[in-house]
Amino acid sequence: MTNTGGEDRRKLCAVLYCNPAWAPARDGGAELLLDEAGQCWRSVAPAADTLLLFRTDRVLRKVAPARADRCSLSISFLGVYE
Repeated sequence: MTNTGGEDRRKLCAVLYCNPAWAPARDGGAELLLDEAGQCWRSVAPAADTLLLFRTDRVLRKVAPARADRCSLSISFLGVYE
């Protein structure tokens, strides 16, 4: 399969949070993930040493507004359909 640039081949995303003094109530900035059925939003606080893994082809993601600087490392893994 040739990647023509018109398709999104991301299948899995990993996000590692590096925010040692993060206080979710004070700082906001949670990751919000909508389940596959589209019925329930899950919230993950960007606290230090938290690793978030999710399927990018099945889960909708958005980030709540943050009131402090957020530090994270993110990587996407690619896949192809056979």
